[in-house]
Amino acid sequence: MICDLSDWGELDIVRPSDELAYRPNENPHCVDDSSCPQKRTIQAAVDPVLGRIALAAGVDADAVFVDYAYGFGANLGGGPYERAVTTLDGGAILLRVAKSGGPGTYNSLAAALGDVNASDAVIRIEDNGIYGGDLDVALSTSQSITIEAANGVRPCILAPIPDSTPPARKWPIGGPESSQLRLSGLLIDGQLELTGNLNLTIEDCTLAPRRKIDPNTMKATGAVESSIVGADPDEPSVEIAYSITGPIQIPTEGGPLVLRDSIVDGFRGDAITGADAVLERTTVFGRTSVRSIEASECIFDQSVVATRTQVGCVRFSHVGESEQDGDPLSKTPRRYRCQPDLALEREAHRQGKDSPSELDDDVRDLVKARVAPIFTSREYGEAAYAQLAGICPTEIKAGAGDGGEMGAFCRLQQPHRESNLNTALQEYLPFGLEIALDRIT
Repeated sequence: MICDLSDWGELDIVRPSDELAYRPNENPHCVDDSSCPQKRTIQAAVDPVLGRIALAAGVDADAVFVDYAYGFGANLGGGPYERAVTTLDGGAILLRVAKSGGPGTYNSLAAALGDVNASDAVIRIEDNGIYGGDLDVALSTSQSITIEAANGVRPCILAPIPDSTPPARKWPIGGPESSQLRLSGLLIDGQLELTGNLNLTIEDCTLAPRRKIDPNTMKATGAVESSIVGADPDEPSVEIAYSITGPIQIPTEGGPLVLRDSIVDGFRGDAITGADAVLERTTVFGRTSVRSIEASECIFDQSVVATRTQVGCVRFSHVGESEQDGDPLSKTPRRYRCQPDLALEREAHRQGKDSPSELDDDVRDLVKARVAPIFTSREYGEAAYAQLAGICPTEIKAGAGDGGEMGAFCRLQQPHRESNLNTALQEYLPFGLEIALDRIT
């Protein structure tokens, strides 16, 4: 039964009726026939909008498994697309994890972590199961651990809920400077809580951007929950590639933060807070505040503030301004061919001005609004999430150094693909006709 389960947190238990009366659509006389409604057995109620399932009265199950598919614009974040698994080298051991268990296989991630001890290890999850429990990771000196999904699967990791008010999922991860943890191909629900000076690498993962949940109503509040938090004064080093994540909070005196081909969603609030940051082909929803920054082909939809502007550079990127009154204006190191700077320079040249500072305030505001990035969707979970819309200005859609689009989908080379298609079609176009591309996604 398809229904609305948005209020289930306000009830002790949600149990839909085990039978439902309905009128068959194929019977045109059913509307006036009082004996027409038929009873159908209900196994479960499903809310396709919220993704919630409630078993009907009298239906009990030890486990519920759901097969589903989802759409997205690129091989980005945790997903069942093609990925290379880690090749064992040195004395590293391989621990295989699957819900079904079996010879040589652990049926829980917690059990596999418990048997790693001080060894270098690769923990490979081989199914799409949901894994929780005691997942604390305490690395020893020079230890290296990889937790990865096998090729073609996307397991979900539920961070444990410590005793806290309000309850929040936190995954404690710690280790000395010479230790390394690598996460690959995972969907992670919860916050990575970093302690120590470890090196953390995240590849092809989704750290689900989310708002905090009210424990009484089980509904999202206005506050945003960070995906990665470093405990001050520790200095973890974090490198993220081909991933989707919520806000990142690294100590301002901490280690470097590297982001490549990724999406950081701060829900129009603080998205990145850290020390020395390097960003390439990344889309940032929210404010960025760092000690120094090196950025190329990125989209910052709100302000970027760097404490040290004498080092670093921002190239082929869009640098926005915050939407909230009272927020600081962007303060970055030197910029090269960035927007809206280029658009302002061209407008000043068109009006015969020596510099954009001579433009009227209203004109500057209009130019900034015209070249601002426009997205098909900003809602995490939608197929077009963080995708540039068709009406997005060309300065953004083709503003990268190679003529591609700025942001997380730069490597798709969509402007070049469209240009090549138009060029190839011209050879076969009958006289008097024109080409029109109809985008379906």
